[in-house]
Amino acid sequence: MKKYLILLLVLSLMGLSSCQRTSASEGTAESEDLTFETEAVQSFLMDNPAYNQHHEDAKPPVEEDLSGKVIILDDESFVEKVTEIDNEKGFQYKGETPCIVDFYADWCRPCSMLHPTLVSLAKEYKGKLIIYKVNTDKCANVATAFQISSIPTLLFFKKNSEKIGIVQGAVPKAELKKVIDKFLEE
Repeated sequence: MKKYLILLLVLSLMGLSSCQRTSASEGTAESEDLTFETEAVQSFLMDNPAYNQHHEDAKPPVEEDLSGKVIILDDESFVEKVTEIDNEKGFQYKGETPCIVDFYADWCRPCSMLHPTLVSLAKEYKGKLIIYKVNTDKCANVATAFQISSIPTLLFFKKNSEKIGIVQGAVPKAELKKVIDKFLEE
C-alpha cells in the first residue's frame, strides 16, 4: 500500500512539473528553445549509427565523387551509391547528382572502344554527372537485377525519377552527348 502511495505521489509531481502554464510572451521563448532542442536531438540521432540502423529514413546522404573520373563499382558499392537491387519500391536512385552506369566486360571489344568516350564525358560533365562502370563478370547480381543481356549497356539514373534511361552498344560520342544533354534537361 505504501508503494502505491509513493508511486501516486511521484506520478502527480511529474504531471505538475510537465504541465506548467505560461504567459504569451514566455510561450514564444519556450517554443524557440524547444525548436533548438528538437534540432539538437535530431542532429544527434542522425549522427548516431545505432539509431540509423533502425531508421532507414534517417540515413545520411550518399557520398558522391564529383571529380570527373569514371568510377568502377562492385556489387556492394553499387547498392551503396546507386540503388538497392531487391527493393520492393523499385529502383530508386540514392544520389543527388545524375549518373550513368556502364555495364561492361574486360573481354568485350565494343566496351573497350566506348571506355575512352566515357572518360572524356566524365571530365566534360564534371560536377553535373557521375559515370560509374560495373563489370558484368564480377557483378553478376547487379547485371541480373537489371536484366543486362548485351554489353555495353548504359543505364541513366536521376534522383526522384522512377524512369531509368538506357542506351545499348558503343554509341559515338556526339550521339551520346545528345542523349546525356536531353537526360540532364528532363
